[in-house]
Amino acid sequence: YGCRKIGEYLCSSCLKEVSILKFQKCPKCMRRSSDAKFCKFKCKRSYYFDQLIVCSDYQKNPILNKIIHDFKYRYCRDLKDLLGSILDQQLENFNLKDYYLVPVPMHKSNFRERGFNQSLLLAEYLKDFRLLDCLEKIELTQNQSKLNKKDRLINLNGSFSLKAKHKTGIKNKKIVLLDDVATTLSTLNECTKVLKNAGARTVTGLVLARA
Repeated sequence: YGCRKIGEYLCSSCLKEVSILKFQKCPKCMRRSSDAKFCKFKCKRSYYFDQLIVCSDYQKNPILNKIIHDFKYRYCRDLKDLLGSILDQQLENFNLKDYYLVPVPMHKSNFRERGFNQSLLLAEYLKDFRLLDCLEKIELTQNQSKLNKKDRLINLNGSFSLKAKHKTGIKNKKIVLLDDVATTLSTLNECTKVLKNAGARTVTGLVLARA
């Protein structure tokens, strides 16, 4: 990627071109936010998660877009270390001590096709968290990227659940919910709904990029 230097996916010079956001925004109205939280109750009203940490702007980083695409759709699982380092770089700006890291799940049929869950691979890279792989996707839904905004907002309704062995293990936990890219925030919202219904104290979304 980038200058195509042989021996590494992205050289250190090209990695600097993947601009990490220096400030966060309210997930709803996109006003500048010092803590990545909603700026007011009106913005928070239709969302279950409490905070959204975004590493990069999807539209302004074509190199990162290509890497994420190949990671997911060309099954280049080795890219997890490069993408994980980008997550680590942004996380240095936040104090998330004592949080549990929960990867967004994929349906078992999609897992069989791809061979891995990209969110789980990224979660395994982030060693500072306690990994809690507690969610499952119980409904096979259409690919969000192929739907319009209106359909994306309802496509995932009721499609996530807690794994049976975690039914009573979420209460009062502080959660970081990890996904690769956020667009309408429907995936994060539906997963958070399940976690909050199980008693999670707070849920922070974490994504590589927001489209």
